Amino acid sequence: MQREGIPESGFMAREAYMNIRKGVKLTVTGGILVLVAAACGTYPAWLSTARQVRFARPGVEVIGVSCLPLRDFPLLAKFTRARGVIFDSRRGTFATDAKLKALASVGLTNVAWISMTNCRLITDAGIRALVRMPSLTGLGLEGTSITDAACTVMALQMRLTGVNVANCYRITLRGITDLTRSKTIRDISFSLGRIAPEQVLHLIGAATSITHWEIVDPQHRLDAMAIEAMAARKKTQVLVRATGALQDMYGINTGGARRPASK
Repeated sequence: MQREGIPESGFMAREAYMNIRKGVKLTVTGGILVLVAAACGTYPAWLSTARQVRFARPGVEVIGVSCLPLRDFPLLAKFTRARGVIFDSRRGTFATDAKLKALASVGLTNVAWISMTNCRLITDAGIRALVRMPSLTGLGLEGTSITDAACTVMALQMRLTGVNVANCYRITLRGITDLTRSKTIRDISFSLGRIAPEQVLHLIGAATSITHWEIVDPQHRLDAMAIEAMAARKKTQVLVRATGALQDMYGINTGGARRPASK
């Protein structure tokens, strides 16, 4: 068992961006650390106006569009090499379902991941729109307003390999169960919330495809020894954190060190 204490580990940070550079499949266990690309010698293009879109290099691989007006989304078609899209926002009200629908209509066929940490206006409708982007393999949805219905869409109608739905308080055990039954998802992050500790053990025990679990448990309800034993039996990795990417974004400390991680 190991204890996780890296502040950015709840974010899809440098490692994920390096995966994009290497052209390998990536997973999403959290949101995006906004300066992740610095270690790779390049930075995301932060786009808030049509003028910025026009002057940005068309070859950038990561674009930040949370503040870009909806009317300007068609201009994003120039970024044919884009692999990642960032909507993360402290304010939480810039990204909308309408913007996701507009993004899906642009025709960016290489986008592999989208991060929407703290995008509280994103609902099931926005996720349904993303079905039109078959290149997607990772979604960071922490702090959005999606429900179990979106989980079903992601599990059955998309080919994701990683998804983060931590701090999505409208998602229940049923939604998490649907995600763990996906034939393609290998990496999942969610909050314990109203899910009982014994139900988490059942999820891990019943899953056949998940290789990495990240569980946000601010109240330290999970039994570390039981998690470790189940992880060992399933030959999977389980990481339990006291905070998720949403809390990290605001610098919220829920008390105590981050807890169990097992393999």
